Amino acid sequence: DRQPADRRMVKFGKSLQADRVAKWADGYVNYEALKDTLSEMLATGTIREFNEDILYLAHSIATTDEVIRPPGAREGDFIRQIDAEIEKVNSWTKRIQAELLGSLDEIDRKHNTWVKAGRPTKGTEGLLRDVESVETELQNFENFVNMNYLAFSKILKKHDKYSTCPLRMPYLMRI
Repeated sequence: DRQPADRRMVKFGKSLQADRVAKWADGYVNYEALKDTLSEMLATGTIREFNEDILYLAHSIATTDEVIRPPGAREGDFIRQIDAEIEKVNSWTKRIQAELLGSLDEIDRKHNTWVKAGRPTKGTEGLLRDVESVETELQNFENFVNMNYLAFSKILKKHDKYSTCPLRMPYLMRI
């Protein structure tokens, strides 16, 4: 199932939107904004601003800033945007993880109370519901982490396809 890269990226962007957990929606990578920045960089040519030819271009005092620095998003803007998204996702990940650990501690406490009470049949259903609820949350959390990692990987791969300043591997090593 080979499709053009832009079409797959559109599909991924839509699946990222569709598959997100609503209560954590603000914690996902803003893939569309990153994609828009890349598109702007491609349109203005600033995605290739770091190359050997630029260093040796003849410039004079009369050369305008528009020639030296064309308008639009630049590599530095994209890097700052990626850094901000990583910080946001990491912050959400830590918060969700802390909430889940709290839920697991609560279930452990309830389980211990239930065991000490002689394992009455009456408390079993509630305990099982709690366990199933946390199990669902843990699965959602795993999906949250995986979708964000995949989003970073895909947008950085697209960036590196066109840029003279590769970012994918250094960033993926620190995510």
